[in-house]
Amino acid sequence: MTSDIGPAKPGSSSRDVEEPDETAPLLGLTLAPIEKINPLGKEVTLLTAFMLNVGQIAGSGIYAVPGVILNSVGSIGLLLIYWLVAPLFAFAGLMLYSELASMFPHRSGAEVVYLEQAYPRPRFLVSTSFAVITILTSFSASNAIVFAQYFLTALQIPITAYSQTVKSNHAYIGWHNAFNVLGEVRGRDPVRTVRKASILSLSAASILFFFINVAYVAAVPAEEIRNSGQLVAVLFFQRVFGQSFGTKIFPLLVALSCFGNIIAVTVGQARIIREVARQGLLPYPSFFASTKPFGTPLGPVALKAFLTVIVILAVPARDTFNFVLDLASYPNLIFQAAMVAGVWILRKRRAEQGIPPSSLQARNALIIAYLTSCILLLVLPWVPPEPGHADVSFWYATYCVAGLALIAACGVYYVIWVIVLPKLGGYEIVEEEEDS
Repeated sequence: MTSDIGPAKPGSSSRDVEEPDETAPLLGLTLAPIEKINPLGKEVTLLTAFMLNVGQIAGSGIYAVPGVILNSVGSIGLLLIYWLVAPLFAFAGLMLYSELASMFPHRSGAEVVYLEQAYPRPRFLVSTSFAVITILTSFSASNAIVFAQYFLTALQIPITAYSQTVKSNHAYIGWHNAFNVLGEVRGRDPVRTVRKASILSLSAASILFFFINVAYVAAVPAEEIRNSGQLVAVLFFQRVFGQSFGTKIFPLLVALSCFGNIIAVTVGQARIIREVARQGLLPYPSFFASTKPFGTPLGPVALKAFLTVIVILAVPARDTFNFVLDLASYPNLIFQAAMVAGVWILRKRRAEQGIPPSSLQARNALIIAYLTSCILLLVLPWVPPEPGHADVSFWYATYCVAGLALIAACGVYYVIWVIVLPKLGGYEIVEEEEDS
């Protein structure tokens, strides 16, 4: 197997290995070099990218979220409006990702690459913060527990406090999963392949999700949906297909969908963690960037599995689990907003260096719409919910404060690692390419 170009690490020099294309003038901003021969291969096709997106979008959201949303918004009409409006913001984000991907068409990892390039100063700050947040929030506990809950329902095993599930706070998350494997896409134009797959998968999911919700509200009384928690699909199956078939066969299919989500998410996030390692921002970067011995990033997969198990075992109650999932989402929304602003920074920098605009440049109106959605998702959680509509029993905005504290902790870690320790130790952090 051809070995990959290894991660960046502390050393004495930096080496530019980008291909001589339109990204060349931005070389000084790159932490991790492009791999001229991808050790993960070029096996991703249009169908593969489509299935990666669908696998993550479907997951547990459409089976678990409607009851929680109806309990929050209070009416069937608003529930259906949600499923009409949410895809519009997702499509806006898709156009943004397409433009960013076209700037760096040979790099997997999506956000980690775009943030690295948009915010090179202060040196390592954004990359380090994103690396820490990515590692700490890379668990798949939500879908693992939804999988377990529907599986237990099919087997008619009582669900205890230790097997409670949790809502998804963004039902369409996953439309950008294929961008994480951009460096593995087969063909002459990987960006357009991934963009097409993302448009097809998001369109299919949007149409199906809306009509699935119409079916839910047509078959199940609104009050039962409100009280269903994450088991609205079970109620639907029971009413449409009968008690026996609806409580045994169909919950197994939902569990299978959740399992597929875990696989799709693992594929994408393993690439993100590997790219973080290639930047030299993880301990033992060579281990986490390696694809040996199976031709897959085994280190990131093992790390993700470990964190998932820890979260599942450490969280005994529904409230605590809701808190953990929301905590994972909130800091990532901050990075999403930063990435939106980053596209304007990259446009300006490229224009100053004489690089023509991207052929997939997104309209500013779409970028503003996506930025607005990020800001709303950051601000609205601070608004007090109506009595009885909170999803936790303690203070509703606790996870917002904790998420901001986590971002602040990343800043403290950065100051210690990049500023304090080098001064005390009399050394300097620089970058060099490490062959593995």
